[in-house]
Amino acid sequence: MGVAADTQLAVDERVRLIDGLLDFLPQLPESQALPLLQRFLTMGESMAPRQRAMVLEDALKVAGHFGRTALVKQLVGQLGNVIKELGAEGVSEVGQMLVAGVRSLRRVGLRDEAGELLARASTVLKGEDTRTLQARLALASGFAYLGAMPQAEPIINEVQQRLARESGLIIPDRLRLTRAVAQALSHASTEVALPGLLRIAQQLPFVTDSYNTNSHFCLSLVDFADALVLGHVGDDLTLNETTRRFLDEDEYLVRRRVHRDVGGD
Repeated sequence: MGVAADTQLAVDERVRLIDGLLDFLPQLPESQALPLLQRFLTMGESMAPRQRAMVLEDALKVAGHFGRTALVKQLVGQLGNVIKELGAEGVSEVGQMLVAGVRSLRRVGLRDEAGELLARASTVLKGEDTRTLQARLALASGFAYLGAMPQAEPIINEVQQRLARESGLIIPDRLRLTRAVAQALSHASTEVALPGLLRIAQQLPFVTDSYNTNSHFCLSLVDFADALVLGHVGDDLTLNETTRRFLDEDEYLVRRRVHRDVGGD
């Protein structure tokens, strides 16, 4: 704890230490974890937006883990303000991190807060370059995980249309977007996911490369097939929305019972 508070330490190193310590907090009783959480949040206040976003995202997981709804709402508001400071380029760097926070919030019954976080990021994140599209697909993955397909599908469809065109995409970018679309679809219902994954497969004629492995096999095709397989075997793909909600609520109740039994309250 003292090392993480050392202002002489490089910022990235401090963030790394705080990240590790925040991951440890859910293992502590609530009475010990929450004061430490507040200290870490105070440390993060003087950091640049990107580092502050990382601290806030980890703090969201901890607050959600202990069912502190009021604190979660406060942190979502703070993270929303940081998202505005980051702008589109900054949000594209932390898109996957935001989605990880969304998954944690949903699992502890805070769906509305999770949706608000994604909505704030999506208003900032605009653009059609590959990097930004990947980040937008990460948000689509989060929306799909929450069952908010009206927010997820326009992003997925936009990228699908781009992938359907033979020209304009180099192979590495095509493969990155293919993997990101497949991941987003893996969180959707089967009625949406399976036709979407089939649509991805139709770009097969465009996938090739000039690597030296091509005399024996095409490495890009292996990558392409791997992305499709992962899209089809995602855990969420076999669950409907009612089942997902039941499992999330059940996990939340188990967490609260564990905290109570070990004297966390």
